Amino acid sequence: MHREIIHVSRQGDRAANQDRCLAVERAGGALLLLADGMGGHPRGELAAQVFIDSMARQFKGAAVPLAKPGEFLRYSIEQSHHDIVTAGRQQNPPVEPRTTAVACLLQDRQACWAHVGDSRLYLIRDGTVVTRT
Repeated sequence: MHREIIHVSRQGDRAANQDRCLAVERAGGALLLLADGMGGHPRGELAAQVFIDSMARQFKGAAVPLAKPGEFLRYSIEQSHHDIVTAGRQQNPPVEPRTTAVACLLQDRQACWAHVGDSRLYLIRDGTVVTRT
């Protein structure tokens, strides 16, 4: 499967960039991740980074190709949520950091994705952009 990975992030007029993305490639598959910390809440950049780190760690520890990619994504996103909550509680003072998230698993010439919040995943096929989330 041919894939091109391009990452563009614009900070705009904000004091800090809370965008995070990562592509984790392994023999048998790849996991594409995007998180956008929610700026109206404290430490959105922390939530975004913890999501990326947690998802990457879980994918690196999984046997690929995954037999049930949808279940892997659901479980991994739930685990990432718990990791974000824990990271927030460890801050001084404790905070409730939040992020939007998109995860896309590529394997066996198929894509399986999940998202939380309003961040977008687009599939481009034969020069046509198709909105998927």
